Amino acid sequence: IPSPFAKNSDVPDLGGRLAKAVLPHHRYACRYWAQHLQATLSKLKAKGKGKPGGSNQEAIDGFQTSLLEAVDKFGKEKLLQWLEVLSLLGWLDVAIPALEATESWLKAYNSTHPMIILMNDGQRFVLQYFEPIRSCASQIYHSGLACIPQCMLYETYKADLYKSVKMIKGRELGWSPCMRVMQGHTSDVQCVAFSHDSRQIVSGSWDNTVCIWDAVTGTLTKRLEGHTSFVQSVAFSHDSRQIVSGSDDKTVCIWDAVTGTLIKRLEGHTDYVRSVAFSHDSRQIVSGSWDETVCIWDAVTGTLIKRLEGYTSYVLSVAFSHDNQYIISSSTTGHTFWWNTNTWDLVFPSSPTHSSQGPSLKSNNKILTQKEQWIYHADLNQQLLYLPVPPAKISCFMQQDLYFALGAHGGDLFILDFSPLFRAYFS
Repeated sequence: IPSPFAKNSDVPDLGGRLAKAVLPHHRYACRYWAQHLQATLSKLKAKGKGKPGGSNQEAIDGFQTSLLEAVDKFGKEKLLQWLEVLSLLGWLDVAIPALEATESWLKAYNSTHPMIILMNDGQRFVLQYFEPIRSCASQIYHSGLACIPQCMLYETYKADLYKSVKMIKGRELGWSPCMRVMQGHTSDVQCVAFSHDSRQIVSGSWDNTVCIWDAVTGTLTKRLEGHTSFVQSVAFSHDSRQIVSGSDDKTVCIWDAVTGTLIKRLEGHTDYVRSVAFSHDSRQIVSGSWDETVCIWDAVTGTLIKRLEGYTSYVLSVAFSHDNQYIISSSTTGHTFWWNTNTWDLVFPSSPTHSSQGPSLKSNNKILTQKEQWIYHADLNQQLLYLPVPPAKISCFMQQDLYFALGAHGGDLFILDFSPLFRAYFS
């Protein structure tokens, strides 16, 4: 390559030069070697099953040793060269799954093998510098290796930096918890969600767009345009094939997660749509709006099935239960509503719970209040129950009679029955 700073696309006759230098069997090996390595696990286990000793076991042990030596040599001498070839061929997205598979293979043989650390470093390296490396192979050294934290990958290949930028001061001592910053929106990002197969991420922004990202490489795969105002909520269907979005343009949009095509635009709300969710069978959609209603839609036809009313303020959040039998919603007044999806009856109408003093519940003329991580008997100022989660992680709760439901960030739900305690001590 004439210039180390030339983009791959600017290299004269790159295709012809690659055809001469990287032959078909080399290309196959670059793309599929880790899959073949992973396949040896099951094959070797099958051959060695029931034969703990003898020549057959010795042959298996010898083959495993030779594979470990080959992986060790690849990690210490060829890893960055392999990334160069993948970049020039346009196959850099192969790198992270291959390094993950190799790390898994190593752990199966020896959970303390030093190459495990190097394979993990390789994944972090590609993830952090994916865009510059994908467009320019030499940036593996000039941007990536020159600036990565102090790690095994840096120590292994730092001798290759003799023609690159030298970082005199400021090198981090380890990888940041932040694996990748994804850029593509032009305004505030208001909402994000993973697909249920964990392969994609969807984001909604105040730039009126929805973006789909590859969760492995962090690359932008689709930009969905169709909303005319801020996108406030996004979610994947549970089969990961569709995306739903809610917007300040008062509409709900259903998108094909593969093609990015707008499938349906659902109109029925008269104010901002602030929350959307799919049912767990992906057949229905629920939306909550500042028009003080919750709407349930047929995800296939787009038909409005039911409008739930009874709120006296903006609806902020909606969700289906995992068995699709209930819908839960919350509003700016602090109320939480739990609806039965078969009868549309209000199962748990709650009173305001979220205030600066903490939530409270009146039961049998007794008052339960939350202070820090305890539920107290307010009249007696007596500790009754130590909460299973810290107060900062409590996202919502509701109560009906002596039943108390507590929702926490992360998806945990706790349902507590205070009636035995009250019968025993306060009746």
